[in-house]
Amino acid sequence: MCITEFLCAGEQLVVFDFTTNTSWSFTHASMSFDDDSAFSINGQSYNFSLGINGIALSPTFNYIPTWVLRDKDADFVGNLRLVGQKKSNSDALLFGHRGLYYGALAHDAIYRWEIETDLMQQGVLEGEVQLVTETPLAQNWESLQWPDGLAFGNYDSSNLYYVSARAQLFHNGKLNFTGGQGYNYRIGKIIAVGDESYLTNSGQYYTYMDIIG
Repeated sequence: MCITEFLCAGEQLVVFDFTTNTSWSFTHASMSFDDDSAFSINGQSYNFSLGINGIALSPTFNYIPTWVLRDKDADFVGNLRLVGQKKSNSDALLFGHRGLYYGALAHDAIYRWEIETDLMQQGVLEGEVQLVTETPLAQNWESLQWPDGLAFGNYDSSNLYYVSARAQLFHNGKLNFTGGQGYNYRIGKIIAVGDESYLTNSGQYYTYMDIIG
């Protein structure tokens, strides 16, 4: 099991082994916050000292191979790869069969990285593809402030669920709990995104390697 840590013990990726009841961690400069990563929500500029956060697993695509994480003595830095720059700062990440889903905090939106498209257009394998094609799936300046908690449904798996929480107001101590500024927490659904969780074994989806051929 992998856990991200960015508040108490510094930015790191923590691995817990259920079999041996032991844990270890990996650190890298890419896990730290960027002083130049300020963004605006509802006209207000924010620059929080928040580093590594969301984790997303894929059955085939590797940013850092899981076999590296399972070995506390593995060469983490040597196996790390920069995939690209997203549209905006993000919190939650989620992998489906067809792409990587993430919130875009500066746009009050949820995006999908069209990995299939980039693999085809760049003519490369998974180990070389770069993030280029980003598709907005939902956007709302009011109801999608700080999108988080992405998940596919169990019984309606082609729908993408999300939580929006106005976390920017919580982090700067200005979150109004009286309801005077409207809803702080929302659960929403994006209907028919044409994808499912990577954990499903559906024959209608091709693996990225099948597409490359």
